[in-house]
Amino acid sequence: MLGAAGAWIVSKVPELVLQCALIVFSIVLALAVDQWQGERSDRDLALQSLDGFEREIGANRAKLEDKTDYYVTLRDVVPRMDSAGKLRTADEFYDMLGVQSFQPPALQATAWQTAVATGALRLLDYPTVDALSRAYNQQARYERVSESRMPEFLRTGTAPQGATRAMVRATLLYMDDEVREEKSLAAEFDNALAKIAAAKRREGG
Repeated sequence: MLGAAGAWIVSKVPELVLQCALIVFSIVLALAVDQWQGERSDRDLALQSLDGFEREIGANRAKLEDKTDYYVTLRDVVPRMDSAGKLRTADEFYDMLGVQSFQPPALQATAWQTAVATGALRLLDYPTVDALSRAYNQQARYERVSESRMPEFLRTGTAPQGATRAMVRATLLYMDDEVREEKSLAAEFDNALAKIAAAKRREGG
């Protein structure tokens, strides 16, 4: 015989089991919602980062292409100007060609710096991060090398001693090197843009 107390307890078991089940379900549901919100937040951050990379690299790619096209054109024009006797003195050289036009394009790396600072890179797949890293590393190298190999008379506007023929030769060599480096960097940009587009499709962006 259970007695009145035992019978009351037995009668409450289903209710207690139900309450425990509801508590467990509520906890599981809350954890699932938190996980879903976290995954959604990560997805949104990943897409924002990809959009930022796409805009920045696309803009850098356009600046680089403009500079390459300019050098390719100038590479044909300078010898003709020299042969025509239009670059006989340093003053004529600077009047005709200037100095600012030989400066490397101003490329940006803000999207990469932001992604590193926010930890957004961890949300991207390895091939995409690898392509981005290669592109930005080569961009930094291009900027360093361009600055170091630029002839002093193009950097400062101060003509060296001697004939302008040496200035012309140095300028042509510099442009050849720049075009080669710019085309290599453009290929890295194109690869990164392709990886970004693929990653955005996977993320549904």
